[in-house]
Order: sequence, then structure tokens, then C-alpha cells
Amino acid sequence: MKKQNLNNIYIISILLGIINLGCSDIFDKSPLDAVSDGTFWNTESDADLALIGCYDVNEGWGGEDFWVNRGLLFIDLAAGNGSEKENFTSSITDGTLNSSHWAMEAYWKHSYERIATCNNFLDNIGKIQMKDTKKNMMISEIRTIRAYEYFNLGLYFGNVPLVEHVLTIEQANSVFQSTRDVIWAFAEKELKESCEALPPSRPDSEQGRITQAAALAILGRLQMAGKKWSDAAESYKKIIDYNY
Repeated sequence: MKKQNLNNIYIISILLGIINLGCSDIFDKSPLDAVSDGTFWNTESDADLALIGCYDVNEGWGGEDFWVNRGLLFIDLAAGNGSEKENFTSSITDGTLNSSHWAMEAYWKHSYERIATCNNFLDNIGKIQMKDTKKNMMISEIRTIRAYEYFNLGLYFGNVPLVEHVLTIEQANSVFQSTRDVIWAFAEKELKESCEALPPSRPDSEQGRITQAAALAILGRLQMAGKKWSDAAESYKKIIDYNY
């Protein structure tokens, strides 16, 4: 009997130890097989990698978004400049297009995926110690990319959610639409402020990254969409004056 009681005490002690272990933070670990925000944002090289990730697009002929060949071509076709085998344009011209259409869903999804990537960059870049000039330039690049997405979302969808930071699930479920005017005012402000920190040109090693002229081109297009003709002319005049 005494031996049985000792065994029971031993088992109970082990179970209590496991329970206490479970209550500790020993299991609160960052993923060991993937990059996480908890361990990533440490060095300038991390910032460079994250920035390039915001530029990432489907290569070649893939994807329906506002960055790649097919996505831009489909928009031209939808405006009456042709047709294609998936009958994307027919769905627009025959009045049957709705939010469940595969192409519409893809434009929306890819835009907000990129916005989330940009928001994650902007929320975390402040953790890294680096020269303010470079950091401000990188921030302006990402703000420009995000503004481009919001301009197009407002142009083609009208009222859409305006999300400026990474959201929790609870926050995401309580987001409401903002009007096109609010979306475009936000994008215009972002582009104007970003131009100040962007370089007029890039070395060959940075080919393809956003410059002042690129941000001004997006700004001018947004201003034309809003019928701000004199503002658009001023934005494009600045590009002309670069004498590329």
C-alpha cells in the first residue's frame, strides 16, 4: 500500500510539473522554420529584403492586379479595346459582372495583399537602426506603392476600406468602406509627401525602384481622374523639367 501511495505521489508530481511547464513561457517561441516579425526586423539588410518584398509581383503573364502585363491588358480590354478567350470583357459589356467574378476578386485580393505587405513594412521599419536618409527614402517608396494601389481601388471599385496598419482579426472584421474621395485624398497626400524623400534617379543596381518622377506620374494620373487639371499639369511639368 505504501509503495502504491508513493507511485501515486510520483505521478501527481510529474503531472503538476507538466502543468506548470505549460503555464510558463517556454513554449512561447517564434517559428523556427519561417521568418517572423518577432525575429526579423533587426538589421539594414532585413529592411532591404522587406522593401524588395513589397515590389514582388507575379512574373511574366500571370496575375490580375494593377502591376503586371495581363492585369493592365485586361483593364484595356474591359474599356472596349478588344476581347480575350476567358470572356472577361463579355461579363462587363453584357451586364453580368459582379464581385464574385474571378478577375474582380483577384484584383481586389492582390491589391489588399500588397497593401498589407506595405503596412507591415511601415509598421516595423522603425525598429531598425539605419541612416535616416535611407530609411525615409524606403518609407516613401512603400507609401508610393500603397498609394498606387489605393488610387486604382478607388478608380475601379469606388468606395473601399482604407487600412493604414496591420490589423488583428477582430480589427479586420470591423473595418468599413471609405468613400472614393477619402481614398483619393489619402493617396494624393501620401504621394505628395513621398516625392520629397525620393531620388530623381537611381543607379543601375536599383533599376526598377521608384523615383520622384514615378511618384509624380502616379500623382498626376490620380489628379486627372479627380479632374484636377491644373494640379495634374503641374505634376507632369515637374517630370518634364527633369530632362531625362
